[in-house]
Amino acid sequence: MRAQIYPHVSTRLPTESVPPAPLAHRREIILTAIQVQIREWRRRVRVRIDLMTLSDGDLRDLGWTRCEAED
Repeated sequence: MRAQIYPHVSTRLPTESVPPAPLAHRREIILTAIQVQIREWRRRVRVRIDLMTLSDGDLRDLGWTRCEAED
């Protein structure tokens, strides 16, 4: 028995690829990621400073010890 040929059916997957993003767009993505990371670092510094300025009683109200706040 001979295999039938169907010219309208392709057995190969499409080889179209997504073109790379333009250089300006990639730069924008990278700069945005850097800005997000810097904002997160600054937020963490503020939180650490706030924790260090709390009294032991305030930390107890939060359920933390001074040692936990320093860590």
